[in-house]
Amino acid sequence: MTLQTVDPIVLPPDIEALAVSFLSPVLSPTPVTTRLPSPTIDADTVNGMVRVEYGGGTKPNRFQWDLQCIMSGYSPNEIQASQLASQAVALMSAARGQTVNGWYVVGVMGVVAPHRLTDPDVILPRYRATVTWRVAGQQWNP
Repeated sequence: MTLQTVDPIVLPPDIEALAVSFLSPVLSPTPVTTRLPSPTIDADTVNGMVRVEYGGGTKPNRFQWDLQCIMSGYSPNEIQASQLASQAVALMSAARGQTVNGWYVVGVMGVVAPHRLTDPDVILPRYRATVTWRVAGQQWNP
């Protein structure tokens, strides 16, 4: 069966994978990951840690996706946690025109500055920020 649609079938990207790829080289040696940090693992605390999460999204038109990314900076040092969240949101908010892992960032919007937000699952200071990327979808022909 051949599927006939009026609109193109376009896939959304994995915003978590894009954020990890985009932030990791610049924030190194700080790990950028999708998992929660563990205060008992040295690699998660020595240089702090940035966690990225998918915050939802919409399809504003036939060809693009608006995808929210939540970035959390963790560290035993509150100032470092705040700085990591600030650096992550500054980088992500400047991504317009970049191609990340083959996905083109058309625009950036909905930037929310870092703010302290205690994480009940992790005993480390956390600062959280968000940004929405408008990304061109990639055509899929099922």
